[in-house]
Amino acid sequence: MFIEVSTLPDSLRSALSSVDYHTKDIRIEAKEKVSLFDAGGAGRRGFVIIVDLATERFERHDGSWGGANPYCPNNQVDLDTKEYVLPEGCAVIHGSIGYPRTFANVTLHPRNIIPSLEKGSNLSEEKKMILSYFQCLTSAGRKEYLRGKEVILNELVSLGYLKRAKNGAMSITTAGKNECADVRI
Repeated sequence: MFIEVSTLPDSLRSALSSVDYHTKDIRIEAKEKVSLFDAGGAGRRGFVIIVDLATERFERHDGSWGGANPYCPNNQVDLDTKEYVLPEGCAVIHGSIGYPRTFANVTLHPRNIIPSLEKGSNLSEEKKMILSYFQCLTSAGRKEYLRGKEVILNELVSLGYLKRAKNGAMSITTAGKNECADVRI
């Protein structure tokens, strides 16, 4: 599920600020076990931040630029794929920094997820698929697949799942991302 960063607790927002995460929303996952591994990649540097939600303290671990390398043979972020139990009251932020921006997602223990955030969907499969196109495809790709779907697009805008700018450009909202989370193109 996705949640707006502005609604997160101070502890998570502070940890995200430490890696210059400036995106409006972030993916939240519920798991009981988590790995410290985040390989980064070409021109990117992986990171893992362990956050204590109660004390608002966090500990950041950085990988190497471009992923694992022989000069850092003990770097957990680059190499440790073992899964560790995630205690209640803790969160783990995985991501990478570099071009074009910082990418991240948050993993929480299932008991730390607010039940009101987990809700069922009442949209048709066709509408979920259209939202998924907005999430996964470029504007050129969306034009091809969404030709003749103006009525449905207008309905999704009115429901708050899509946002239309004054110039007519459309983008998916956080609510829209959550509605199509289980759809794969």
